Amino acid sequence: MNTITLHDIAQQLENEKAKSATKANQLRTELTDMDDQIARLDGAISALRGTAHVGTNGKTSKKTSDKRKVGAPAASRAQVADLMAATLQQKEAMQEEELKVSIEEQLVRAGFNRMGYSLRFKEALADARFVCGVQGIELSRRTPLAASRSLSEVADDDSSGLVDLPRTSKETI
Repeated sequence: MNTITLHDIAQQLENEKAKSATKANQLRTELTDMDDQIARLDGAISALRGTAHVGTNGKTSKKTSDKRKVGAPAASRAQVADLMAATLQQKEAMQEEELKVSIEEQLVRAGFNRMGYSLRFKEALADARFVCGVQGIELSRRTPLAASRSLSEVADDDSSGLVDLPRTSKETI
């Protein structure tokens, strides 16, 4: 006679449960992969048609071209250094913080953003055109052309002479 114990029945049910859980996880993974594929295809179709892409949450995707904001350019080290030189030619010498704020305001008025400005300012201070004197930051006594051609840790090819900043807005510096 075949006697099946409750323990054997429980074991069979546990095995069946484990198989079902494995299958469910496989199906969930496959469903997620298919949802991702559908979203990619929807994005491609929207891009080709030039229409807004509706995401899986039912809302319009924020990546549509009409939602993108074109950011202002960041000023380069050479542009910051040239602006510093022009400012110091007018004011002789300025305290570092005062000069930093003044240059930042001028750059923003010219249409540049503040991204990386602190680093560009520090790099520009290392330019041979500038010295830290008793009254603050001032222009070196050497000519601007000779100073910019000297070997500086951060000197680059476009730092020779004073160069006008490109204008990105109607206001001037």
